[in-house]
Amino acid sequence: ELADDTNNTDEIKAAWAAFVQEIEDGLSANKYEAKPFPKDLQPEMEIRLSSKTGAAFFSPKAHDGTTILISAYIIDQSDDVIAAASREDMYMGSLGYVLQFNVSDDLEFVTARAIYDDGSDPVKVFTKIVFVPRK
Repeated sequence: ELADDTNNTDEIKAAWAAFVQEIEDGLSANKYEAKPFPKDLQPEMEIRLSSKTGAAFFSPKAHDGTTILISAYIIDQSDDVIAAASREDMYMGSLGYVLQFNVSDDLEFVTARAIYDDGSDPVKVFTKIVFVPRK
């Protein structure tokens, strides 16, 4: 059964990597436009070097209720996916919508992207770059 769990985890990682690649390709081809997060959707980003962990806290929807979080991901400076999840998978009760990631010693910065749907086409892709603080 452990092998099944490992295979399932690998399949999930591969599926998210493919999803992220599709969005990134769409951004490169101008199919989607990456915009800075609006003020009411701005994620809070935390990076803790002591535990080598990071977290991004996303707003589930805009204040007007019309723009809704679909999914989010975080890529490193090499455009490698270090975290990705759907809205449902990010929900952590009282903490809200959280995407956690590991902070490697060579991590320089992360790019957080979130896909929001406001009923228009195409969906909105918001982006924020955070540099990893060094001691």
